[in-house]
Amino acid sequence: MKKLALAWVLVLGGVPPLALGQSITYDDVVVVVNSNDSVSVALGNYFMAARSIPAVNLIAVDAPLAETIDAAQFGVVKQQIKSYMQANNLVGPINYMVMIKGMPHRVGSTDCDSVPPNGCSALDSEFTLLFSQDSVLMLGSIGAQNPLFLSTDPHSFATDHTLLVTRLDGTNAMDVMALIDRSGPLLPIVKQDVILIGDVQNATTSTFTSFFWNTFNIYLDPLNALGWDTLVDTVNTSLSDSVGVLAFLTHDGAPSPGVPDLEWSNGGLAMAYTYATAGSFNTSTVDPQKLRCSDLIADGAYGVRGSVNPSFASAQVTMGYTLQRYLEQPGSNLAESYYSGIQLLSRSDLILGDPKTSITISVGLGPDTQRATASLQVFPNPCADELTVPMERSKVLRCRLLAMDGRAVMEPVLPPGAGPISLSVKDLLAGTYVVQLHTTEGLRMAWFTVVD
Repeated sequence: MKKLALAWVLVLGGVPPLALGQSITYDDVVVVVNSNDSVSVALGNYFMAARSIPAVNLIAVDAPLAETIDAAQFGVVKQQIKSYMQANNLVGPINYMVMIKGMPHRVGSTDCDSVPPNGCSALDSEFTLLFSQDSVLMLGSIGAQNPLFLSTDPHSFATDHTLLVTRLDGTNAMDVMALIDRSGPLLPIVKQDVILIGDVQNATTSTFTSFFWNTFNIYLDPLNALGWDTLVDTVNTSLSDSVGVLAFLTHDGAPSPGVPDLEWSNGGLAMAYTYATAGSFNTSTVDPQKLRCSDLIADGAYGVRGSVNPSFASAQVTMGYTLQRYLEQPGSNLAESYYSGIQLLSRSDLILGDPKTSITISVGLGPDTQRATASLQVFPNPCADELTVPMERSKVLRCRLLAMDGRAVMEPVLPPGAGPISLSVKDLLAGTYVVQLHTTEGLRMAWFTVVD
């Protein structure tokens, strides 16, 4: 089915249907594709249609068909993006940039794959500084301080003059389409049904094992104290059959024991603290036993942070900051959360995922509740007074109205009896909200707008 969908986009120049329930807008997102790669262009159009991104926000770049480019080639790509954004008044309104598969992702010399690497960086990390006062540090050796490091404030270019850059990439186009399809804002989870995992794969010495065991526990223990289920695993094989994985922190030693086989929860994030996890998305150029960002995307992760070079010293285990923001700061999205755990920009970090992917947390009503999620159609929408929810009242266990940052603004007690649900929304401020119903048939959600 995915192959047919992609062929339809490529051949007919069409776009997939708009995503249902799209409420958080993507007007502040630019999408960058390689005009020399038809698959890159098709995937960019697919993402833009799915998120209702304005057509002017598509930047088609004449870029090399290569994963690694040199400084001169980078300068040409940089100037194209910068000139387009300036000419179309996108400097200021844009907070996020999404690179699409087919765009180069490493900048450096032929020594990128040496240890330590010689002057290699992630193209995406460089472009965070495109309009920053620190843009003079791009392609430098010292990096630039990240203004979002440890921040809990909502990201705004107007405040920090930084673009949050993520990438939609994978081994093949089907994996990228699947990532787009499963991602997005306000994905529901049930706290009791998910697990946060630290996985020390192929630890070769007791000292090595102890280091990562302690490192992962430092970040997971505080979350465990807040009621999140956590696990640090030091078995010398890849994990398999773990269910409801919301966070996966992994160290993969060399040689790698392979890739995990996990069942991910909605919004599940990964960080791979290992060698060149984002060095390539091309299976023909990488040892198939090496753990890569693309493997985690293929496995079902919603986001991954990895490195574009093999320097062990360049990796930084700061996933704890990412998790604390993503899980405990209502409304924080994937891009904000990952960047809050990155100290320096213009370095080797590469982030995969829809930048606005986020979760909304519910109290558990039983195992696997979030897997029964389905959408509702409520009316009238927009609404000024009474909102009708076409769900049999006798099937509803709990009803909540959520603001777009995940806060519960109302939890009405429904009267007994049969028939649809009627909710008064006249006391709510104008804006967009979510109806969240826990029912005997699983979780049901609908987005609606309140007007004056």
